[in-house]
Amino acid sequence: MGYFLGIASVKRMQGLYQGTLVAQGAYSIYKTEAVKLVGGWPDAIGEDIVLTWKFLKQNMKVYFEPLAVAFTEVAS
Repeated sequence: MGYFLGIASVKRMQGLYQGTLVAQGAYSIYKTEAVKLVGGWPDAIGEDIVLTWKFLKQNMKVYFEPLAVAFTEVAS
């Protein structure tokens, strides 16, 4: 729960300023056309950061939707 709350609070603050800097990979959905436009899914550590920054370089918008529902597994 702490993982979610930490991400959610930061994303809400960034969203207030329309400045989402990273679409967290674990809680993201992408338009296929947008991913293709920036050269596809990067094969890199931190691929969610790399992909988000590619969107921002193309003047695309990255949004946070607080009412969306997503699930992830965290290995311990």
